[in-house]
Amino acid sequence: WGSGWGCAGGGCERRPRMASAAPPSGGALITLCGLPCTGKTRLAEALRAFLASLDPAPPVVLVNEESLAIPKLSGYASPAAEKATRSAFKSAVDRAMAGGAVVIADSLNYIKGFRYELYCLARGLQLRHCLVWVQEDEDVTSARNAASDDPYDMETFRALHSRFERPNPSNRWDRPLVVVHRGRLAAEPDPAG
Repeated sequence: WGSGWGCAGGGCERRPRMASAAPPSGGALITLCGLPCTGKTRLAEALRAFLASLDPAPPVVLVNEESLAIPKLSGYASPAAEKATRSAFKSAVDRAMAGGAVVIADSLNYIKGFRYELYCLARGLQLRHCLVWVQEDEDVTSARNAASDDPYDMETFRALHSRFERPNPSNRWDRPLVVVHRGRLAAEPDPAG
C-alpha cells in the first residue's frame, strides 16, 4: 500500500503515503446504478442477505433513498430536489464507509460525475469498490413503474431514462464493472408478473 488517493478539490489524484500504513480493512463500496425500476433495490437486499450469511459476516450498510426517508417522487421531481437527494445520499455513504462497513450504495447513480465522486470517497479511505450496473428491458421497467404503489410520473420517468449515462469500463471509477441483466436471472421471479 505504497500510494494512496487524495480527492481534495474535487479530483482524485495519487499522493505519497507513509510506508507504515495498514492495508484497508474489510470495508468496501458496492455502487449500484441503473434506470428506474430495474430491480436495484431487490438486488441490493439479496446482496445484503448474502453478505450477512457469511461467517464471519462483515458489517453491511445499505444506503438508498428509502433509508434516508426521501420519497422518490419528490427526490427526483426537479433539478434542485435531485441535487439535494444526491447530497444527502453522498453524505450517508461517506459516513457509512468511514465506519469500515461494506456499503451498498443503492440508487439510480445515473450521472457519471456522481459515480466518480463516490469512487473518490472510497479511494480516499483506501476501500475496495465496484460498480454493479443493473439492466432491464425498457418495457419491463415501464410495466413495473405502472404497477408500483409509488410510481414515478411519466415525465420524470422518461427524463431519468434520457439522462442516464451508461457506465464505461474504460473509466477507472466505472470498474470493476459487473453487469446484471435482471431478465436473464432465471432463479428470481419477476414481481411484475
